[in-house]
Amino acid sequence: DSDTIAALKEQLRAANEDAANARHERTKLMDEFTAERIQLVTQVDRLKSENGVVAGKDARQQQAIADLQAEMNAKVRKEREAENAAFKMQSQLDSVKKDLSFESQRLKDLTRELTEERERSAKYQS
Repeated sequence: DSDTIAALKEQLRAANEDAANARHERTKLMDEFTAERIQLVTQVDRLKSENGVVAGKDARQQQAIADLQAEMNAKVRKEREAENAAFKMQSQLDSVKKDLSFESQRLKDLTRELTEERERSAKYQS
């Protein structure tokens, strides 16, 4: 039975050695896993940071675009207002021209009538 005990002790020693090797291997794998996890977390943080910078640039670009669009809309609105004012002014000028033309013709007619009346009056007086 001493051979059996010795064989069992040898098996126990081998099992302990295998367990120690397995623990060492597991620790090594866990360390590698932890290192990979840290590396991935670092990459994710870097990407988030870069994304934040890009998002910040994008937000600034979007704001710049919105500002330019607002400025362009304001200029277009002013241009339309100026065109409307010019159209109203031209309409008023046209109306004044028509009135002046009418009054000019009326003045010519009255001048002609006055001249005719003077001529008739001069005939009757002579």
